[in-house]
Amino acid sequence: METNNFDLEHFKEQIDHARDFHDLMDRKLGKLDDILSIMDSKEEKLESIERSIEQFNEELERKEQHALKRISESTIKLEERKETITKDIQVQWVTGNKLYLKNRLWAFVGLVVLAANLVVTLLW
Repeated sequence: METNNFDLEHFKEQIDHARDFHDLMDRKLGKLDDILSIMDSKEEKLESIERSIEQFNEELERKEQHALKRISESTIKLEERKETITKDIQVQWVTGNKLYLKNRLWAFVGLVVLAANLVVTLLW
């Protein structure tokens, strides 16, 4: 009868150990569920960050295209302005040269008249 009783006690101990192990596994599964929940949350945050980065990159690309367009337009306007200024300078240079030559001509005419007066005066 002691053998049966001893075996029963041993069996009860094994059942207690199994219950303890079951409780331990329940706690471990709870922790694992907590970890998985945290990982899911982190994954959602990561996906949100990735979407934000994609939106930022798209916005950056739009702004870059806009900036390149503005630079191109500004460059074209500057080239047009440069051509206009160059033409204005050329016109002013030609006009200035004409005025210079005209003044030189009038100076020469003045000298000729002065010389003629001198000759006439000397001949009197």
